[in-house]
Amino acid sequence: MSETIDAVVVPPRPFLKWVGGKTSLLPELLKRAPAKIQNYVEPFVGAGALFWALRPRIVGRVLLSDANPELCAAYRGVRDDVSEVVKQLRHYEGKHSRDWFLWVRQLDYQGETDAFAAARMIYLNKTCFNGLYRVNSKGHFNVPFGSHPKTLTICDEANLRNCSSALQGVEVKCCDYRKSLLQAERGDFAYLDPPYIPLTKTSNFTSYTAGKFDMDDQERLAKEIRKIRCRGVDFILTNSGSAETLRLYDGLKFTIEKVPSRRRVSCKGDKREDVMDYVIS
Repeated sequence: MSETIDAVVVPPRPFLKWVGGKTSLLPELLKRAPAKIQNYVEPFVGAGALFWALRPRIVGRVLLSDANPELCAAYRGVRDDVSEVVKQLRHYEGKHSRDWFLWVRQLDYQGETDAFAAARMIYLNKTCFNGLYRVNSKGHFNVPFGSHPKTLTICDEANLRNCSSALQGVEVKCCDYRKSLLQAERGDFAYLDPPYIPLTKTSNFTSYTAGKFDMDDQERLAKEIRKIRCRGVDFILTNSGSAETLRLYDGLKFTIEKVPSRRRVSCKGDKREDVMDYVIS
């Protein structure tokens, strides 16, 4: 595996845009992560910004997981058949229009190859409104067509191939985060980036799967964090800078730090405000 990773000249970047993605928070996370990681576990993987940045530090096993089956299929598609993903994205790129977007959106990735699922998801993610990923109660993607510049890059082949190289040997599972955490052992490192506790009624972005992630789920997650810490698993958890987050994790002998985030609240540009995140470790 090391030879494959060493061949990646340009560090891979997330091949998807994800609400709550951690690219802007990477400097804060990287300085808190171990310099050398034996085994790495990341539930709630999303766009995987921290994983891509940490990849050179990981010497052992990697488990990436999420409850979103389409997202996991996309990771497997890029890992296992990136050439086919690129081929299909080139085709989508040539056909791109509002009508083509709507046609691709109604396609069902289930029963198709992981490469098909990856190409479809990447295309929709690049061309939908604001790069959102949202599904309805039936689990169907329902974000409308977005307005983009004519120079929009739909198929970033170089980055996709770098991502594929970085994913070699990586296990990708679609499962509840608790199942992933069961595989974390003493000395391993886990990063948890769950759907955030909303700061406002309009910032409740939890529709990544047909099921939601509510306060009961947040309570259960806090209990799981206590369990893995008792097992000797190192971790970083990020969540919103809300009073509820502090209530869940304060007093547990964790390090709780409030850091500025480049995330913005409100879809109206003139009303956006900088917010704070909690980094718990």
